[in-house]
Amino acid sequence: LITSIMLTLVLFVFLKKTKTGKAIRALAADIDIASILGINTNRTISIVFLISSLLAVVGAFLFSYNTNLSPSHATVLTIIAFTIVIMGGVNNRPGTFTAAVIIGMTEEILGGINLGWVNSQTGFKTGIAFIDLIVILYVKPNGLYTTKQNSQTRET
Repeated sequence: LITSIMLTLVLFVFLKKTKTGKAIRALAADIDIASILGINTNRTISIVFLISSLLAVVGAFLFSYNTNLSPSHATVLTIIAFTIVIMGGVNNRPGTFTAAVIIGMTEEILGGINLGWVNSQTGFKTGIAFIDLIVILYVKPNGLYTTKQNSQTRET
């Protein structure tokens, strides 16, 4: 937990305060304008790929530290990540972050429930993400943190 919080803070400061971070943000906003402004887009994209790869390695290491990792874990993690993006809304960072926290907290709180025939070893813990998805999409069909104006622009 401490490592992930520190990495998040370092990444935040890097993106906000450094010249490369500002170039990454400009590239994310509009690649053509960033190119016109003189930002080396290929170099910046390579840096983003490097940073994301390093973060993925750190995340995989931290995940595998207390878990017996196998190739089948990738399927479950991909499905949960896809569920988080659907819940949060595509291109909606606060919504995606909130969805990740909701799924993580409910999996940890409800995943330890043992009702005799349902426990965390039978896959109930993974199914909690889908229960969260159904509830959130029923209440907020366009994802978390969407306004009427945002949803109307998507429909047109």
